[in-house]
Amino acid sequence: MNPYGARQVYPAALIEKRANSIAKEGQKYEAIVCPHPTIKGDWIIIDGECRKRALMHLGRSTIRIKNDGPKTNKDLYCLSEVLNKERNDGTVIDSALVWQKLLDDQVANSQDEVAEIAHVSKSVVSKTLGILKLPTYIIQYIKDSDGAERLSATAAYELLLISKHVAGDDLTALVDKVIAGQMSTRELEALRSKFEAGTTRKPKEISRQYKIKTGESQVGFLKEWDSGKVAFEIHLVDPVQRIELLTELKRRFGLNEA
Repeated sequence: MNPYGARQVYPAALIEKRANSIAKEGQKYEAIVCPHPTIKGDWIIIDGECRKRALMHLGRSTIRIKNDGPKTNKDLYCLSEVLNKERNDGTVIDSALVWQKLLDDQVANSQDEVAEIAHVSKSVVSKTLGILKLPTYIIQYIKDSDGAERLSATAAYELLLISKHVAGDDLTALVDKVIAGQMSTRELEALRSKFEAGTTRKPKEISRQYKIKTGESQVGFLKEWDSGKVAFEIHLVDPVQRIELLTELKRRFGLNEA
């Protein structure tokens, strides 16, 4: 994998989609590679990581490549960034992660240099790097979301500011609305201003949800909150399973028939 690739996140849904395309139409484009600078005989995939993962998903062990010759670390990013822009690939989280890595590894010495390399404004770099301060569960939620490429750096930064006032399901619901095009950046700004003015309710407590499955089908869920609250819902068609579960719950909590 290109350590400085413009795409850093590969959701399962993306790999599945690419695998289906390759299964039907074959690998249309060669992966662009370069020799590994320190490991003889190894290659770095500059562009084509998604294709590689899709082929592996299909159980295939070969990939068509094009050797683009030796590259510097800055080249690894720049070429990947150009190719990703041509396909409109990548998300704001991808940019944040790779730009931070450019700084951490001193490929770029400042945010100004990142802006120059990435061909964006300094304010975009600053806002994009800032979103790495979002709660970890929100960053992961965006990574896993279908259509996350529609989330702009400005919108993500507004979500960061809103996260000081909103958490849990309310915050993920806002992410969903922005990605679905149901909420504009201007509306996010207005909502954030409302929170900052102290006119809205306190943040909701974060919940954790676990899916209950029978085979591949979801039949219910279990939710818990740090306060101690627990919510449980399940749908059991089989009356025997239902009676067994009810009996166990009644025994556990000392419930008697009314």
